[in-house]
Amino acid sequence: MRHAAGIAAILFLGLFATLQAKADPCNGVASNPIVNCGFETGDFTGWGGTAPTDPAFFANCVTSSSAYQGNYVAFLGSSTPDTLSQTFATTPGALLTLQFALMQDDDLVPGSSNSFTADIDGTTLFSETDVNYSPFVLYTFTAVASGTSSTLTFTSEDQDSYFELDSVSIAQAGGVTAPPTPSATPEPGGIVLLATGFAGLVGLLGRQVISRSANATI
Repeated sequence: MRHAAGIAAILFLGLFATLQAKADPCNGVASNPIVNCGFETGDFTGWGGTAPTDPAFFANCVTSSSAYQGNYVAFLGSSTPDTLSQTFATTPGALLTLQFALMQDDDLVPGSSNSFTADIDGTTLFSETDVNYSPFVLYTFTAVASGTSSTLTFTSEDQDSYFELDSVSIAQAGGVTAPPTPSATPEPGGIVLLATGFAGLVGLLGRQVISRSANATI
């Protein structure tokens, strides 16, 4: 059962958070395609999945209590699995570098559980289960884009406390877009033309030989 004191602390810190915090640079990725990457709108604008619309009271929220960078952070604490996702444009074959900051804000209470995963297009890049308190860690993972768009999905569940997510970025580099190497094998039409030309050359040489023989006889 989630501690009421923990919820009260979130509200209190959210109301009285410092205004001097720096804007979230989202890991300095200039071309970061993730919308609202540091939740600096103060809500889940730009994000899809079930987390932004979970009807459970304070299951998931955006608050200014303890951001990794900037003023806001996402608190993910649904007692059943919820998703937070975004789809973004990619170049097929491009190397995608995912970064995000994650924190677990309390020790696991005996008898409860928690879990957090991150995946791109269904490929799991990060997963942890039943973790105790841990400060923010900036994680980095890589994947390869398989099409013209990719979907980043975070799946979280915490029956007693919250995972805190912040500073999500995607950097994209390169892409397997080179055209196929032209074949050096002649096409059927070219083979026919080559054979015809060779036959003509043989015929011409034959006529020259016959002509020379006739002249020699005379």
